[in-house]
Amino acid sequence: MTRARDISRIYKRTAAEIAAGVTPTDTSYPAGDVRRYGADPTAAAADNVTAIQAALDANGTIELWENYPVNAALSMSDYNFINGRGRNSGLTASHAGAVLKGKSVTTYATTNVRRYSGGGRDFKITGPGVGVAGSLALDMRGCTMFKWWGLLVSGVETGVKQGDGYATFYNEYHGCDLNGVGTGYNNTTLGNENKVFGGRVNDCVTGTIDDDNSCNTYIGIAIEAFTTTGHSVSPTAASLLTRFIGSRLENLPTVGTGILIGATAQDTLIESVYFTGLAADITDAGLRTSVLLPRGAAATPYLQFNGGTGISKILKVAVVRDVASLASATFRQEGPITVTGAAVGDAVTVTLPAAWPNNIIVGVPIISAADTVYLPIYNPSVGAVDPASGTFVFNVMKFT
Repeated sequence: MTRARDISRIYKRTAAEIAAGVTPTDTSYPAGDVRRYGADPTAAAADNVTAIQAALDANGTIELWENYPVNAALSMSDYNFINGRGRNSGLTASHAGAVLKGKSVTTYATTNVRRYSGGGRDFKITGPGVGVAGSLALDMRGCTMFKWWGLLVSGVETGVKQGDGYATFYNEYHGCDLNGVGTGYNNTTLGNENKVFGGRVNDCVTGTIDDDNSCNTYIGIAIEAFTTTGHSVSPTAASLLTRFIGSRLENLPTVGTGILIGATAQDTLIESVYFTGLAADITDAGLRTSVLLPRGAAATPYLQFNGGTGISKILKVAVVRDVASLASATFRQEGPITVTGAAVGDAVTVTLPAAWPNNIIVGVPIISAADTVYLPIYNPSVGAVDPASGTFVFNVMKFT
């Protein structure tokens, strides 16, 4: 989509352009339009870098009307926002390194000024190729509260990089698609409280990585066609409370690990995730992992709390039974009692009828065979006791 050019109208140089030392090259375009500063899809990549950087330096919001070749990183300042005109507009990079970044990364966060409250929407970033070392679409290290919508990223080693020792907090990605990348989202040290909502990471080595950070969240993301790992938590250092919710992990043909949780991961939460076509759905060595109802094409749903054994099903079965009279000082295995679904090795408890006599002691129910339960009872009193007919409720817990 291209905006009609009105050469009869002149947009004067703005105070912000004067303050930034930026002189427009074509004042028939309004402030913020990258064409005002010389950007052109047919221009040399270096000229587009100069033009688009001038637009960023002199404006809060800039407009990308077409697809522009670039050969160096473009730096965003506080409150910079990039508006595209759909995924046919954007930036095509021929260089290794970042395409968009929030600042000049030197050695550590304390030596840099953090960037706040930027972002963009509805454009694409195309890199020089997934095999080009260091190629990176969004370098968000040291950026806080950046919001991105509807981006399409392809042809880079890494889609999004956050942390790496630079404070990178509260960034959000909404409906962004990363296709043909080495790693989709790579969050490392100090990359905390960042969120991904929807979108897809496709045709990658690893979809997402969280390593030595805290409280990152992925909701409704689809990670497909990956060669190694869909979502990796703490491959080298501790991460705290990584949340992976309502998402899809899929490979066809079968290959890779869906979610790989390292030994130093703490309080990882996995909820309502669909797994299919994977060599392993979840490989968990972490601390206090909680898994809530993951689903898969052939997998059994289960619950797991704080790294404990998974519970695949809880059966609640009510059985009406008239227990025969029990003589004084007598023990009996009452049964067999049919509890459909019970299997040897399951855990079982019983809730007694309301009118159960106080002087009959009940032991732990025993599952002796499939669907078959015996209830140990003992009468320690001096006389026989004949319990009334009643309803026994058996609760059977099945484990993964």
